[in-house]
Amino acid sequence: MSIEQADRFLADCVRAVLDDRQAPAWPAAFCSQVHHEIIEERARFHGIAVLLGHAPDALSGWPAPVADTVRGEMRLAALWEELHRKMIAGIIERLAEKGVSTIVMKGTALAYLYYDEPATRRRGDTDLLIRPDDLTAARRVLEQAGCYRREDPH
Repeated sequence: MSIEQADRFLADCVRAVLDDRQAPAWPAAFCSQVHHEIIEERARFHGIAVLLGHAPDALSGWPAPVADTVRGEMRLAALWEELHRKMIAGIIERLAEKGVSTIVMKGTALAYLYYDEPATRRRGDTDLLIRPDDLTAARRVLEQAGCYRREDPH
């Protein structure tokens, strides 16, 4: 199985879930441990575990170890989401206390505005729009919260 075949299968599954249709059956050709590991890795790569795990019967025909791995990813994504939400909410609150206005943008904004389950919209960061005049104060708050710029050596 190629990565393209795995991605096509997963894309078909996602389309079915989003269209509220029955997900495609697990392909008989995906029978080896290597196939299973490729599907697990590609589902993780695409960040679709929450979407697949919440859909009724989406994983029902999958080999149990693969379905269990996807459900485990789903639980980790939900945990990450809750911890991240609390951290970002606290930072935004501290910024507001310092008089710094923020706008939550891009992935996090989409996750909370348009998804029933924000963890479905996987992301690795949160983008905040801050006025240039407030950058020094914002950086202080972010540093106190343990955040750092990527190019900073840590």
